[in-house]
Amino acid sequence: MTSPASAPHPKATIWSRIVGYLALERNVVAVSIAMLLLAFGENLWKRFLPRYLQALGAPIRAIGLFGSIEDFLDGAYQYPGGWLGDPLGRRNTLLMVGVAASIGYTTYLLAPSWPWLVVGLVFVAAGRASFPACELSSLPRWR
Repeated sequence: MTSPASAPHPKATIWSRIVGYLALERNVVAVSIAMLLLAFGENLWKRFLPRYLQALGAPIRAIGLFGSIEDFLDGAYQYPGGWLGDPLGRRNTLLMVGVAASIGYTTYLLAPSWPWLVVGLVFVAAGRASFPACELSSLPRWR
């Protein structure tokens, strides 16, 4: 018979099963939280982007086209973002797309007219290409 001190705690085994099932390793949790906060921060100001375009003199059709270009680039940049993680390394890829996104946000901030926002969008959308690389960076190399 085992003593009560050496018996496994039922909550600990349930928690360890949940952690094992969801692959909640420390680096996976850290990357997930970072990506969640990044998405929150990015989506807080996005509602005001059409008004910002309008304030810079963009016609209604250009505002709609801007949203369409944004959606297209979000999808199109996912493949190169994941592909670049292999030859360049995951950290270098994250650094490269982070710099590209910073250039885009700076362009948004300093844009004298609305066409500059389209230029900035190309760089900002490149920053979203980091999502596959971020997901891969949390996994072991053999996976």
